[in-house]
Amino acid sequence: MLVAVGSENPVKLKAVEEALKKMDIKAEVVGKAVPSGVSEIPFEEEVFEGARNRAEELEKLLKADLYVGLESGIFLYENKLFMQSVAYVKGFGKEAFGLSPGFELPIKPEDFKKDRKVFFEFMRKFGEGLGKREGLVGRLTRGIITRKEFCELAVIMALSKLLNEEFLG
Repeated sequence: MLVAVGSENPVKLKAVEEALKKMDIKAEVVGKAVPSGVSEIPFEEEVFEGARNRAEELEKLLKADLYVGLESGIFLYENKLFMQSVAYVKGFGKEAFGLSPGFELPIKPEDFKKDRKVFFEFMRKFGEGLGKREGLVGRLTRGIITRKEFCELAVIMALSKLLNEEFLG
């Protein structure tokens, strides 16, 4: 089976490989950078749209059995901001979303809504290139959960629906 991922980020590719392995799916994983079509720092529904857009853009370029889009972004709940990763998986005439766990960000929602770049200011405290390494989640959890695992869990959640629809109705 060929699984195409809408990214060339090695962390995301490894996350998909590990998710497939844990779900006992033997596959070759290939990555290709494609646009998300959403803001640089996606918020709320944009996170879902970005994940779907990546998979659907990829489908136009490559022939594969499964297409995976991953997008991390920010959600608002009870006047607090949370970071989550969203996976979108499409194949075999089915589609599904999955979410990672989330963690609260120490950014005021009103500051974020005024200028989303406040998120990058916060990220700079932890050094450059986090997205290709342990990620913000890795730094905040002291390496207990890395960005790879964060994305991997979202992919597993999406695959769980895709592979078990007969049980989920």
